[in-house]
Amino acid sequence: MANLVSIARRTRASLRRDGWGKTARKGVSRLLALPGVLSGYLDYRLNPHALRVPKGTDWPYDPQAVRAQLQQSGVLVESYHVDVTDFKRWCQSAYYADSYYHGSPARTEKLLEHYLSLQLLPPITPRSVIIDVACAGSPFTAAVQRLYGCTVYRQDLVYPEGIHRAPDGMEEIGGNAAFMPVADSFASGLVSHCAFEMFRGDNDSLFIQEAARILQPGGRLVIIPLYLSSLHHHLVDPLADRRGVSYDPGARIVYRPDYYRVASARFYSVEAFMRRVVEHRSGLLLKVIFVENEKEVDPSCYCRFVAVFERSAESKVE
Repeated sequence: MANLVSIARRTRASLRRDGWGKTARKGVSRLLALPGVLSGYLDYRLNPHALRVPKGTDWPYDPQAVRAQLQQSGVLVESYHVDVTDFKRWCQSAYYADSYYHGSPARTEKLLEHYLSLQLLPPITPRSVIIDVACAGSPFTAAVQRLYGCTVYRQDLVYPEGIHRAPDGMEEIGGNAAFMPVADSFASGLVSHCAFEMFRGDNDSLFIQEAARILQPGGRLVIIPLYLSSLHHHLVDPLADRRGVSYDPGARIVYRPDYYRVASARFYSVEAFMRRVVEHRSGLLLKVIFVENEKEVDPSCYCRFVAVFERSAESKVE
């Protein structure tokens, strides 16, 4: 009964917001997705051994323990203390529209990710070439172009294949981030904000190899946040359409209700991170940033680990 009441409420809200036509199309789409939803939903509801976390939470882990495991595995880990005053000053200068995550606590987290990625890239000049990887509709590219006057590309699967200029004047790269149609040593910086965990199949490993090809000597890739955990798992909304989704061998599925219909968000154990990412870096140097004071920025912030890959000035693409 509770589920029926919830469905009725969502339908009424959709009718008020979108009208009959769009609401009907959404309803048909969900019916077509039902085969891809049903198995996961039944597993979530009926399997007593299924792993679950409450709405709005992640699998519990000890960040300090994960940091120690990274160091034991030979990964360089550096502490980073956010200058909160400088971050607030940057937010004002970047001038993000009020509509960007308006009224959501996620706005500060997103802005923090953008700020930190710029702090961790090589110094940006008008000659820099930056690619915002798997960015969807993020305003980051426009902000960077406005602040630094450099060349910025936004890249995503949702854009048409190839390289083109969008109606708003921004440069776009469409297609799979693991196979970008750009030349070797094309970019001085690659950034991926809250997106790398969504790369399906082996595209996480393949993208790291592609970054090694695309980066100029001295260039860097920043993955922020880097989602690490004590458990190698995929965080999954029990109502997500899982058609065509493959999960990592040996990884667990952890169900999280109301997780935006996400079918797969990958969280690495240190062992999985070493195997799926570090071993595929093709000569790139790696350090993991451990953000010590994200909660000082705002209690809603959760960015704890950041991966920074750098192509050394002397290196060649392997």
